[in-house]
Amino acid sequence: MTTRLTVSSPEKPIKISVNTTFSAPDANNLAGPFYIELGLTAKNVLATVNLKNIGDAAAANTTLILPSASTDYTFISAGASVKISTKAVGATKAVPIAWLDLSTVANGYDTPSVQFTDLTAKFHYVAAVPAIKATNTPAIPAHIELTSLKLAHDNGTNSSDGLSNDGTINLVSNTGTTYSYSVDGGKTYAPVTGTSFDLKASKYEAGSIKVIEKNAKNVIVNATTNANAIEINKTSLAQHTIKLSQDTAIATDGITSNGLVDVNGTSASASVSYSIDAGKTFTPLTSNSFSLNDGVYTAGQVVVKQVDVYGNNATAALGAVTIDTKAPEAPVVNLLSDTGISATDGITNNKIVNVTGLEDGATWQYSVNALPFENGTGTTFNLPADLVYEGGADADILVRQTDIAGNESDEGSNSNTWTLDTVAPSQLVDVELNDTGIDGDYITSLAKVTVNDLEAKAMLHYNVDGSDKFIAATGNSFVIPNGSYAAGNIQWKQTDLAGNTSVV
Repeated sequence: MTTRLTVSSPEKPIKISVNTTFSAPDANNLAGPFYIELGLTAKNVLATVNLKNIGDAAAANTTLILPSASTDYTFISAGASVKISTKAVGATKAVPIAWLDLSTVANGYDTPSVQFTDLTAKFHYVAAVPAIKATNTPAIPAHIELTSLKLAHDNGTNSSDGLSNDGTINLVSNTGTTYSYSVDGGKTYAPVTGTSFDLKASKYEAGSIKVIEKNAKNVIVNATTNANAIEINKTSLAQHTIKLSQDTAIATDGITSNGLVDVNGTSASASVSYSIDAGKTFTPLTSNSFSLNDGVYTAGQVVVKQVDVYGNNATAALGAVTIDTKAPEAPVVNLLSDTGISATDGITNNKIVNVTGLEDGATWQYSVNALPFENGTGTTFNLPADLVYEGGADADILVRQTDIAGNESDEGSNSNTWTLDTVAPSQLVDVELNDTGIDGDYITSLAKVTVNDLEAKAMLHYNVDGSDKFIAATGNSFVIPNGSYAAGNIQWKQTDLAGNTSVV
């Protein structure tokens, strides 16, 4: 005797039935999960599911799928019996609609079975197993053993969360078979071209995506569904910006002494990272800025990328920049010309100061006697007045430079004391010639000429031929050779320590 539990149809069923017996699971998969899809095209057709040998463990993981019905049903193990319940949705509990006693399972058709009268259900036969012994009408063997559908590319920050911007589902290519898929829980199916299909941007609950494979005889030979929820989002991220926090010195040249890079406009939910090798490797960014080390970076070498949980991404690249945080050397200052008796005493009548050690493109400034710094031009500047300019630690002359990145050097200074003297010494007029013999005839036997008003440390120069070629004297006198000298032939002048010369 066949024991039947029947879910009654609102109308009296027509005496047409479709019977299916499910055999024991394969040894390598005794617990499933298994999915059974039922469907009938004729109105009020009676469907029978035979649970022969399925076992409690398999029953607990077996779902009956009615594609166009209002609900699915789940077989739940309960000792030696199976409970058929509506599928739980959200916080709603599953509602039992029938119980089956499996303790009397025997060969043939003398086994528990359940009738369903859903008018739109369809049978999906998968991986056929050997036929079961039957007494009258042979059973249609079917054992649905499904693997879960997965995304081909689960992009985003987690590669196994089912969130992606790529809805591609890859299927195994089998000779002579075709695929169709459903995204509404099996209510409608669409053919698959090739061995993959693309999910549109949407949320897909577990079990809502279904795929069936048919052989050349249009018989279903495989079926699967998504065991976990999948969500596809292909929305582009808003474009963010990347720029130097401060382009020091010249504001638009990309050369800076500040290596900080600001990132703005990233999505709060996106993962942000940066690269300094044109995107080959990335470093996570936990704030809205990062710092570059000193160096030259070509356009596109520094990249910031943001990726949301779906894998949607946006990148922004920095233009060519140079990071230079090293201060230039202090400029070197020297007298352009240390004139006068000594070339190293710092006493000069040339007011030009020479500035060296300037970097290419650098600007520089100078200060004299603690006055405010002034901008320099070229490589020289003038001492403002005839003064003594102290050198050393408390130097009166300071020079500094700022490179093209905005780094400022230490101050260079005059290491020795300088004296600027541009005033010529007075004309020498107190000159003695010992006029021997008759006084006033300028005929003498003593050839020595003595200068009495020579400035201290000044040098006396003379000539006896009225030319512009002067001879340095020793001390404040010189000796003229024997001879007769016309008026003006004997000349003398003095040169001070700065090199200024008196009138002849």
